[in-house]
Amino acid sequence: MQTELYGFFDRTWISKPDKETNVFQASLANVISPVDYFSVKTDLAARFSRKNLNSGRISAYLGKDYYAFIAAGHYFREPSVFELYSTSFGILSNPDLKEEQGEQAEFGFGYKSKKTKATATFFANRIRDRIIYHTSGGLSKPINSESGEVYGIEAELNAELFKWLKINSNATFQNPEDLPNEPEQQYYSAMIFSFLNFELSLEGEAHNLFYRDKAQRKPIPANSFYHAGISYKPTEKIKISFYAKNLTGAEKEHIYDAFPTPGRTFNLGYSHEF
Repeated sequence: MQTELYGFFDRTWISKPDKETNVFQASLANVISPVDYFSVKTDLAARFSRKNLNSGRISAYLGKDYYAFIAAGHYFREPSVFELYSTSFGILSNPDLKEEQGEQAEFGFGYKSKKTKATATFFANRIRDRIIYHTSGGLSKPINSESGEVYGIEAELNAELFKWLKINSNATFQNPEDLPNEPEQQYYSAMIFSFLNFELSLEGEAHNLFYRDKAQRKPIPANSFYHAGISYKPTEKIKISFYAKNLTGAEKEHIYDAFPTPGRTFNLGYSHEF
């Protein structure tokens, strides 16, 4: 049996006394392996501040390849300084923002080997005072939305099919009720080809119809996006890359956006390690 205990103290202060935060966090990790091919790992964490944050996770491993896990916790996210006191053009500040908080629970199982990792996770989230951006007349302002619940399943696959080909894919199916900016279906897939000193990546992502507001009066239609990139390493320390995002120009300016989206985007990069 292996056991680890960890703790730290942190103090954060921004502008106003009521925004001061004293935080003490402690975590405990424990591993039990009654037989060689089976082990159970437990992770518990507690955070004590103006808002408590507690979480726990239990994982069970069968051999080296198969595992299952269950986790639950309470979370909160404090508004950022930018959200509270923004001075950017087109973004209004909101010093009255409340902390976003809620409860999360998930159960999943998976398979992991040297070249493949596959997981399926069932999740349920309850959200209160979620921080979203409300846009009107070309201006955006962070606000707290009403409470909501999200239930669903997420599946992920990462695999090295050959030495020259890797694939990554992810799909999420959920029931967000009337929460803003939460599509019922999201997909992502990528293929990475490696040959000589070159690497080519092809990516695609998609979502179905969703809404920007809780009243569901600001629809964002279903859309698909495609990206591609190539990189070249003439030496071990030098890398030259080119990346093209949104090849079809599917993403465009929307009347609910404070700024127009950039459409097709091209990036050229150079990196050198010393």
